[in-house]
Amino acid sequence: MRFLTFPALALALVLTLAACSSDSGDEPAAESISDEVTETDAVERDVTEDDTDDAAATTTEAAPDEPVAATQPVIEATVTGSDIALSWSASTGLRWEVFRDGTELDTTGDADFTDADLADGAYHYQVVAIGTDGDRLESDVLIVEVGDPDVLAPPAPSDVTVDATDEQVTISWQAPDDLDDVRGYLVHRDRVFIAYVDDGTEYVDTDIDAGRAYNYRIRTQDDAGNVSEPEAARVPGESDTTPPTAPVQPTIVFDGDELVITWGESSDDEGIWGYLVHRDGEFIMWTGLDAEFREPAPTDGSQPIYLIRSQDFTGNVSVPARAFEADASLRRGGTDQSLS
Repeated sequence: MRFLTFPALALALVLTLAACSSDSGDEPAAESISDEVTETDAVERDVTEDDTDDAAATTTEAAPDEPVAATQPVIEATVTGSDIALSWSASTGLRWEVFRDGTELDTTGDADFTDADLADGAYHYQVVAIGTDGDRLESDVLIVEVGDPDVLAPPAPSDVTVDATDEQVTISWQAPDDLDDVRGYLVHRDRVFIAYVDDGTEYVDTDIDAGRAYNYRIRTQDDAGNVSEPEAARVPGESDTTPPTAPVQPTIVFDGDELVITWGESSDDEGIWGYLVHRDGEFIMWTGLDAEFREPAPTDGSQPIYLIRSQDFTGNVSVPARAFEADASLRRGGTDQSLS
């Protein structure tokens, strides 16, 4: 048996203790790292789950709204001094373009607009609604006056002519002389509005029946919206030879110093163009569709005889209907001057 010397034994003991010390120190360090990794993984899993939940919530909140279609705005205006405050009907989610006299003033998300510091005159406003998909719908034109309003009617157009074929009627006219504020012309056929002409002095009507009589009337409109007396032209018919019925029971009453004749409406298969009033056999007035005639009451004791006829669109005239005094006691002064 070999025995170690004391120095060798001491050295061996030191090496053994060092090895033990090294082994015992490594094991706690490994456990600490493992714990840190496990906690980090848990935090990362929590963050990932939270992020997923937040993303789902955000996706739900950002879902697009249903599209909003444009609806026609209806404009109202208030004038204060030289300012015009406009407002109009609105739908959520729309934008509006505001125009004055055909020129765009603004694009706004509000349903109101103020046009300030305007000179005296008439202004034409229009608002265009824009839907969320880009669809557009225009309002009617609103004419607004600043300052003293223009109430003077413009002159009527002149030289109205018609050129008719089986397919269409072309109506043309001359613009009024010395009128610098013509906005356009209104075209009526048989007393029904059919077109507004804002560029030129001609209109082609294709909504016709060949051989039928038509009556056209043209009016001038100025910038303030005033309209002129009508200027008329007629396309004669070829087939209608039947006169309308006579006016119904014309009667005479007295309203102060005026004599007033009223009657019931006539009828015709193609429509009534108007009524003709005769006094003592002489034509004195065409009333249009107004079933009334007024003139100063006689003051000399005379007893004129009034006859009323109706006229259709073709120009056929009814038999006359004689007007009778409704109540002689209504005559000024109570004098019975019956026209019957």
